[in-house]
Amino acid sequence: MVLSNAEAIVVHYRSYETVAETVSTLLAEGFTTDTLTVVDTSEEPARREELAEALPGGTSILFTSNGGYGAAINHALDHLKRVRPELPAYTLVATHEVLPTSGDIQRLIDALESEPSAAAAGPTLVTGDDGAQIWSEGGTFSGRFSLPAHESFGELRAPTMDGPPQSREWLDGAFVLYRSALLDELRFDESFFLYMEETDLHLRLTRAGHQLLWVPGTSVWQSSGGVPPFYFARNLRLLFQKHPERFTSKIAVPAAVARRALSLALKKRDVNGIVQLGRGLGARVASSEVEPHVIVLNPLGGTLLHYEESLTSVLRAGGARVERLRVFEPSAGGGSKLDWVRNYIRALVSARRRSSAATSVVVLWPVLGYLDVILIRAIVGTRSRLIMHDPEPLVHAVGYDRISRGLAGLFARSSTLVSHSAAASSAIEASGWQGSVETLPHPIFDPTPTAPRPGAMPIVSVLGQYKKDRDLAALEEIAEGMAGEVELNVHGRGWPDVPGWRVDARFISEQEMDEVIAESAAVVIPYKRFFQSGVAFRALESAVPVVGVSGSSLDDLFGGDSDLLVSPGQKWSDAVQVAIRSGRSQAEAAARSWRARCVEAWRKGLAS
Repeated sequence: MVLSNAEAIVVHYRSYETVAETVSTLLAEGFTTDTLTVVDTSEEPARREELAEALPGGTSILFTSNGGYGAAINHALDHLKRVRPELPAYTLVATHEVLPTSGDIQRLIDALESEPSAAAAGPTLVTGDDGAQIWSEGGTFSGRFSLPAHESFGELRAPTMDGPPQSREWLDGAFVLYRSALLDELRFDESFFLYMEETDLHLRLTRAGHQLLWVPGTSVWQSSGGVPPFYFARNLRLLFQKHPERFTSKIAVPAAVARRALSLALKKRDVNGIVQLGRGLGARVASSEVEPHVIVLNPLGGTLLHYEESLTSVLRAGGARVERLRVFEPSAGGGSKLDWVRNYIRALVSARRRSSAATSVVVLWPVLGYLDVILIRAIVGTRSRLIMHDPEPLVHAVGYDRISRGLAGLFARSSTLVSHSAAASSAIEASGWQGSVETLPHPIFDPTPTAPRPGAMPIVSVLGQYKKDRDLAALEEIAEGMAGEVELNVHGRGWPDVPGWRVDARFISEQEMDEVIAESAAVVIPYKRFFQSGVAFRALESAVPVVGVSGSSLDDLFGGDSDLLVSPGQKWSDAVQVAIRSGRSQAEAAARSWRARCVEAWRKGLAS
């Protein structure tokens, strides 16, 4: 039997007498020397030849500095991504002394195949000379302070052989089968160095919506001396720092360390162990990967739902833990404008209650214009950002007058506004705003290209509400220049009749917008001026090309010299024809580039 859909990574540190048997057992279970990699962190160059000779011929060995268990696995993943066309479906991570029972790996694979939502599966781990003691049947959080613990630890009995896979809160890192894509995406936090890094990773996997499975009917032997006192104290603190919601009390860590110290004193008289506990409790614990906590508050739950979801996707891709609060505007949720403002203030109060000193609160729309700065500063505090989509609104809006800006200016030095284009930032600064202005990219999902309707007349679409800055002359020129060649449709509330275009002058839902974009060969953004266009990003997410005016924020997406953009004196119809003929490749490339840029920019922006 050969496991064609799995790769194995064995982490080795100065256990030359056991690693060869572990590797041989894994090869007997279906891995090959091409799909099994030993990562040696021993830092003993003089013994590298000894290790190579002990292992089965052809075994791939990576020699690296000892950055810990997680660093070794991350290093192996990076290597495999360089040498493989793609990672296989599953990656087994094992330490250097484990010995699986025949068929265990296939049973773990079967468990993941039967549960698509599961990210990882682990076996029963046994220990002792005859394997008669249970080490772990998966991990939980138990006891008065909800500390990490192994299910069934220390029980003297045979492993459980019957029953379906069971959900667990974490799995022992000695032997775990992962979905490769998720392991590569979330990675181990190398700050732990040794012990509890798998607990951290598994908590992040479950937070992302994935299950972890313990699989009865498996039995993997391991030898372990437990967690060294220093790393017990230090890493428990680090785990608490990253996941405070998993502990029932702020004194959980010192209480657990005190109990461990008492045990060392009474049972082992281990003075050095107690000293090491103290060192670990006092050690600096700063994780480079402690997840930023971001609360996204959307006051336009109907209109900005897609925007909210795309920003959440960007923040999570950058490593943040995101909570969302949503308030529906009167047109979407009913009620009066006063009810809307009240609900918005309640949501700000809720954000304040949910936040800590390190939490960032991002408000997606100013309900009261610049006056929101006062509300947010008074209720939420300083670690907040207000996104200003339209510094100079194209329709009447409250809170953009000189008096409102003046009142908000009293809090300018402790408040941050966010715009999505350099032009918008310049407009904010030109208005007299004295506070901080960040220019961060408009969020976007990874593109999912759609195919145009085969054999049908191409559809060119305009979407969104009518505003006075819409360029009706541009639409008339398109209709004249492309009469009979394309189907021209306008969808949006308030539009007048446009010669040559079929106008659907009503509000269209999110689902309808997606359907219109998916069937379009091109989307036109007919503005004389605008700061950014959410419709443009929606189109690019489907790799549908966008036509608009040059000198706008579309320059950032396509480059100012793109033939999808219309300069003064050029015909809009010419750009639309380019979009229909060859614009999809430009659109998809622009979307992928923007997504990568967006994730990095928001990650750095919220960290500052």
